[in-house]
Amino acid sequence: PALASMIPGKNGNYLMLDIGANAECRPEMLQQFGIMGSVYMENVEGKKNPTVALLNIGTEDTKGGELQKESYALLKTAPVNFVGNVEPSHIFTGDVADVVVCDGFVGNTVLKLTEGFYAINASDGVVTPFWQGLNYEQAGGTPVLGIGAVVTIGHGKSTPEAIKNMILKTMHSVEIDIVGKLREKF
Repeated sequence: PALASMIPGKNGNYLMLDIGANAECRPEMLQQFGIMGSVYMENVEGKKNPTVALLNIGTEDTKGGELQKESYALLKTAPVNFVGNVEPSHIFTGDVADVVVCDGFVGNTVLKLTEGFYAINASDGVVTPFWQGLNYEQAGGTPVLGIGAVVTIGHGKSTPEAIKNMILKTMHSVEIDIVGKLREKF
């Protein structure tokens, strides 16, 4: 399974996988995350032919450790629109990829860092559409992909607004049969 989270970018939202389900991954898992993320973005978010990137320390295909290098090679052969590596400094532009794949340790670190930036800006009264997009209440929860059922995990501090949005997103995933669409792809 992989945890997925919609992250806002200045030029549009993207989906990040994995944000914590698998702290240690094998390259085959990251390839599967790319496929699952592509299916999710196309069917749940309505993005046609979504682009998929691998989160790494540089854009060159020779960057990163063995996990990233081997995952890069597998993602190139996957039935997705793979656009290569993306650096963390570019992910908030929103124009590098529709799906960003990484292991759960890195993804959870990025997510919690993002939540911290939102909290600081909110407490300072900074209100912009970009910063509001970082408010976990808007997404409500995080879908768990690859387990054979529609499951959404909420934040431990979920508010009524977050729970409402989580239920709505979960209902939409059931209505479009995201589990069936994932099964078809695999």
